[in-house]
Amino acid sequence: MAIPKVLGTETEFGITIRHRADFDPVLASGLVVNGSSDGLRVRWSLAEESPGRDARGRSFGTGVALDAETLNVLLPNGARMYVDHAHPEYSTPECLDAREAALHDKVGELAMARAAKEVQRILAPGETISIYKNNSDGKGNSYGAHENYLVSRVLPFNDI
Repeated sequence: MAIPKVLGTETEFGITIRHRADFDPVLASGLVVNGSSDGLRVRWSLAEESPGRDARGRSFGTGVALDAETLNVLLPNGARMYVDHAHPEYSTPECLDAREAALHDKVGELAMARAAKEVQRILAPGETISIYKNNSDGKGNSYGAHENYLVSRVLPFNDI
């Protein structure tokens, strides 16, 4: 008999707003997260991370004060949509099998697309928001799509 496992995915999305000279990825990502109108605002500790800094440590300044509630929503399916290192990210709820995780991953794609449509409505004429589910920016930089598995701490790492 297999041991029950809890699993899920985290997916990073590339983001840009075409024809916007002052494009700020943190601000744009915050707009997307807040474009998820059915999400619940949550208190989130940012003590260990800075959504305004990318994985290389480069900070993106923004003229708008961003707080944990602005950068995080919990969706009705239990997933989290948030700003992570200057891009939007979607984390599925905990799932009990791969099929369920894949379904929630697809829900994340739909939630991002719907949020982008909401943001598009407030952009200036000629500006276009684009969100990409991928792991490379096409300029030699890559980022991750993560899988998370809960395993016992006593399990030797080499056995994983």
